[in-house]
Amino acid sequence: MPSSAASYLANKTMGVTVLTVPVIYAGVSVPGHFRDDTDVTEDGAGTVLTDLRSVLIRTGALPTLTRGASVTVSGVPYVVRDTYRDGDGTLTRVVLVAS
Repeated sequence: MPSSAASYLANKTMGVTVLTVPVIYAGVSVPGHFRDDTDVTEDGAGTVLTDLRSVLIRTGALPTLTRGASVTVSGVPYVVRDTYRDGDGTLTRVVLVAS
């Protein structure tokens, strides 16, 4: 999670932290809303906790961003696991994994 919380707008609701952060890809920086969430599921043998990190950006802000691309979110390197349009398509959710 980004360490310099003073420079971000933080909102903690129902166990989900959402931060407004810089997203950098191919030398271009755009604002995004970083979400650090934990998914809780049962697999029959017990509870499975999965960390889910994603960033929401305006659709078209990074038009060449694709799965497998390297991005930096608030100074932390990630690899794009997937992208998909969120809601009415105005925003795109970028699912991240640690690089």
